[in-house]
Amino acid sequence: MPGIIGSTDGLDSITRMVNATNYLKVKLLCKDSLALGVVYKENFKPKIWEQGSKAGIIYGFTYCNGISSKSLEKIITMILQNPEDTLSRIDGSFLIACIDSKEKKLVVATDKLATQPCFYSILNDRLIFSSEIKNILPQLDTKTIDIKAIGDLITFEFMLGDRTLVKEVKSLPSASFLEWKQGKMRIKRYWDFKYSFIRRDKNYANRLLNCYKKTVYITLRNLNQHRMGIFLSGGLDSRLLAGVIAKYTNKVKTITFDGNPFGGINLRLGREVAECLGLENFQLQFDPAALKPKKIEKAVIMTEGMIPWMHVAFPVMDNPWIFENIDVIISNGGQGEFFGEDFRIEELASQKDPVDTLANNMVFRNSVPEKIIETILKSKYSVKGEIRKLALKSDKKTNYGKLLDVMYQNFYPNFHGKGALLLHNFVGVVNILSNTELLNMISSLPLNLRWGRRIANKISLYPVSPLKLELIRLINDNLAKIQYERTGAAPKSNIFVHFISHYLKTILERKKNAINFGSLMRRNRLQRYIHDLISNFCNRDFTNAELLFDLLGEHMSGKADHTILIGAVTTAEIFIKKWGLDI
Repeated sequence: MPGIIGSTDGLDSITRMVNATNYLKVKLLCKDSLALGVVYKENFKPKIWEQGSKAGIIYGFTYCNGISSKSLEKIITMILQNPEDTLSRIDGSFLIACIDSKEKKLVVATDKLATQPCFYSILNDRLIFSSEIKNILPQLDTKTIDIKAIGDLITFEFMLGDRTLVKEVKSLPSASFLEWKQGKMRIKRYWDFKYSFIRRDKNYANRLLNCYKKTVYITLRNLNQHRMGIFLSGGLDSRLLAGVIAKYTNKVKTITFDGNPFGGINLRLGREVAECLGLENFQLQFDPAALKPKKIEKAVIMTEGMIPWMHVAFPVMDNPWIFENIDVIISNGGQGEFFGEDFRIEELASQKDPVDTLANNMVFRNSVPEKIIETILKSKYSVKGEIRKLALKSDKKTNYGKLLDVMYQNFYPNFHGKGALLLHNFVGVVNILSNTELLNMISSLPLNLRWGRRIANKISLYPVSPLKLELIRLINDNLAKIQYERTGAAPKSNIFVHFISHYLKTILERKKNAINFGSLMRRNRLQRYIHDLISNFCNRDFTNAELLFDLLGEHMSGKADHTILIGAVTTAEIFIKKWGLDI
């Protein structure tokens, strides 16, 4: 995967990492024992600067408040001198690394959502970091399974904080920098969200849309030398991005694939949206028969075991069109949750223990029961115990602040940032949401624009946030007339129509027995493969083999749906087996 590599142990360490790649373009920078490297494709180049004892690399793109973005020398020098203040004024989707041999100093920093991933490890008092875990692993003498990371994968479908499946490798958090100075390391957060409790704001949607437009415009301006693309589904998040982009250019290509759900509805709606906006649309079909063990393994290795393989867009791996015609994908992963679909109104207004709220939140937690997770891992993992640690770590004083803080610093960078890891292997990927003004507005989202209550904890009265509907209505009247995939109603319809339509649609889909990954696992082609992976996982002392096999039997017989559990466990097993991790 393209990205930055670095070491405090000279060129040897990073040369070994470079040799593990298949990319043609490599640039190495070494100042005494401090070394940096970047691996990239010619059509998505990094910014590189070196002079005297200093050097720096920006992978992705940046734009700055009060700093000339054209002066790479100035940016790198200021980061080395004062990383906290300088980085807080830089927006964009980036990973930055810089060194100064005179000061014996190295700084590596993520953007405000960690959209460009970075992993690191301390090896015998030396630091090594990379955009890929798999570049670090061959250099480790000891590679240990992190059981709590497996628990995270099952519980959340992402990993909390800085965890990876390997204890010796950590992920650099969002809005943070790692500084190595004269043999001593520190990691510090340089920017934080400012959460404001606001019940109602009539003009919020207009102000947010104006800010969103400005952010998209800046992104397009920074990337205008590249062939740009976006993924376009039948949902509202990609529709809003496409609608705003179309106001500035018709040269961005849209890509729609048959998935989430399968069955062709996204292909139809994606084409309708693209035609409405005058944008080119390329469609990728999904053939369930093409889902083979080798493809699953490839997806897990490419995504570093950080996210269950079911979430990977398999059509992307099948079709070379994207990497032959696109230099960079503009992403807005996490937008739907940011725009009112992470917490319900009653959750944020509640005085309940934040731990209980988070443990039952539909976005933060998946549907696997706590007791099953904890029993499978033989009580070596506690769902609420891990959430409580996050709540205690937060410096926010109110329940409202703690809930948003835990969600924003864990769910968004880990689920959505790491979720783009597959794409990073093929094209450049940037996220428009990593912008200070936009994130400050999002963290002050009024309660009345969030989705609302559920009946008996099952039927959602608000199957979509009012804000998402309002933004589509504001951006383009014709877009608001095109059906929304999730609810089956058009955005122009009021929330009650969406509620009724979604309720009826859910009942009909259950009766149709639609294709999903749970049913694909039951097919002969994959059933034996899944069984063998589970068997290998059960051979380890920290697993309850009897319970896991019972659940697997229930799933394969069609008596229950344990797709999420099986997907997470098999993802962990593939990664563990590939890298020979120890207990």
